[in-house]
Amino acid sequence: MVIGSKWKSDENIPQEIHALTARNKKSVVEHFKEKYPEPNALAYAEFKRDGYHWRYLAAFPSWAPDHQPSPVSEKMMISESVFAYDIKTGRLLWEHRGASIPQISMAIGEGKMFLVKSDLSEAEKKQAMEDRLTMIQTGVYSQHDEENLPLLQRDLRRVVAIDIHSGKEAWSRPMDLSGNGGNKLGAAYHDGRLLFFGHYSNHDQNQFVAGGLQWRRVTVLNASDGTTYWSKPLNYRRRPLVIGDTIVIEPRACSLTTGEIKMRRHPITGEEVEWEFLRPGHSCGVVTASPNSLFFRSFSAAIVNMDRDAGLELFGGTRPGCWNSMIPANGLLTLQEASAGCTCSYSLRTTVVMKHKAQKGDGEWTVFISNSPTKPVEHLAVNFGAPGDMRGKDGTMWFGYPRPDTSQGQGPFKNYGVKFTLNENKEARAIQRDYRGTTIEGSTQPWLFTSSLQNLQSLTIPILEESSEAATYRVRMGFIAENELKKGQRIFDIELQDQIVAKQFDPMAAAEGHGRAVFLEFHGLKVKKDLRLRLINNDPTGNLDTAPRIQCLEIVRENSSPKSVRDLNPLH
Repeated sequence: MVIGSKWKSDENIPQEIHALTARNKKSVVEHFKEKYPEPNALAYAEFKRDGYHWRYLAAFPSWAPDHQPSPVSEKMMISESVFAYDIKTGRLLWEHRGASIPQISMAIGEGKMFLVKSDLSEAEKKQAMEDRLTMIQTGVYSQHDEENLPLLQRDLRRVVAIDIHSGKEAWSRPMDLSGNGGNKLGAAYHDGRLLFFGHYSNHDQNQFVAGGLQWRRVTVLNASDGTTYWSKPLNYRRRPLVIGDTIVIEPRACSLTTGEIKMRRHPITGEEVEWEFLRPGHSCGVVTASPNSLFFRSFSAAIVNMDRDAGLELFGGTRPGCWNSMIPANGLLTLQEASAGCTCSYSLRTTVVMKHKAQKGDGEWTVFISNSPTKPVEHLAVNFGAPGDMRGKDGTMWFGYPRPDTSQGQGPFKNYGVKFTLNENKEARAIQRDYRGTTIEGSTQPWLFTSSLQNLQSLTIPILEESSEAATYRVRMGFIAENELKKGQRIFDIELQDQIVAKQFDPMAAAEGHGRAVFLEFHGLKVKKDLRLRLINNDPTGNLDTAPRIQCLEIVRENSSPKSVRDLNPLH
């Protein structure tokens, strides 16, 4: 396209270049001549970056999100044979030939290689369709939108198991794999089961929130004979991950054995709700895991500790890669350098390695992820002024308040995390300091007392729905005698449900010493809809040094049905 420092005339530019289309749908020649009147370094860089200088020999599937079940096309990496060699002698042991064997759809387990081929006869396609109808009737196969696909758009292929020693077929069956990934069909073996799913990794949060990914299916076969255990549409975003008897299907998890969605007990309502996690930031790449934690990209590195179901932690400064660069192995987590050559600006352009270390305290600040309702309240624990959420060793989830600012989430995931408001007076202000290295006499949870709401006058706490029957609650409040506080300096009345429950409360006098925590507990508070709390300052001057402060608050429903003890980890 260039001669010397000038563009060539159109007639002197090869037709194959004229035939290329730029991103703006114009021809490459027209686009570059309009954008760059004279060829320069920027034009050359764009020409190379967009793939016009060196071009692919084959067409590949689009990287963009799949919006519906798709048939197999020619845009995939395929082979016409699979073979095995003796490593020591170099002798060919066996070769298995077949039509369009996708390389990403192979798996190995229990002495077999599993693969799929596109070689079904018309009779076998009919058999695959009939098998699916039979499985629907027996409850093995759950229907979804693929029911409406015409025959030519269905993903009908042969699944084959090959003995890895002899190369002989152990079993073979035609299957309707529609919804399992199409061009991106992936396979995995675990514990006697063969899984088929979509190898997705893309920016798909908008489609997910809009309900456009509900058709994405996982199918699980008996690896010994190829019979189907279950096949369900599971509405997942990225490539699933198998951990024990759990399949992580972002943003949820299900049982490998049954496909049933894994549940958790909501820390506020006590109800059984779907366990879930979230990557709220700019993301691509798949989830990796150790036995008790998930690792993935969300702007930077993100960690979910499933052992304690504590929430989302972000490790800033690093850019994980677009596929799999967070590798947990042998007690280490390796965050491979993946920002070099990228336009993203990250401060730690280096590989970072973390090692397992026993947790000394309760944990790290997190943002607890759940989209389930927060009413009716069974147990609400609030850590005033805290920068995030914290799971106590006793399993109590303490929610920071005001709720952490999560407005930096991407697209539909802005303002992620559990959201609620306590309707505090506008003069109330959060204050906080680092709890590490701090000892609070009277409490084993120092982080509850290193932050507070200052000048708090009133709270109106949503507890029940309008239609709910009235319930009785217990309220427990935590205060601290700050080191600079004097006896008689901060005195206030405490009012609950319009009744004075503590007259002229003095945190310093009650604590009997600086730096000590003190709790007040009140029972039998009847609530119809909201719980009303007032801290009435005995100093009418409005001086902040004398204004009421509160560190933490627990609200527990009394006389409720006892809940069985539940392991916090959904994998167990």
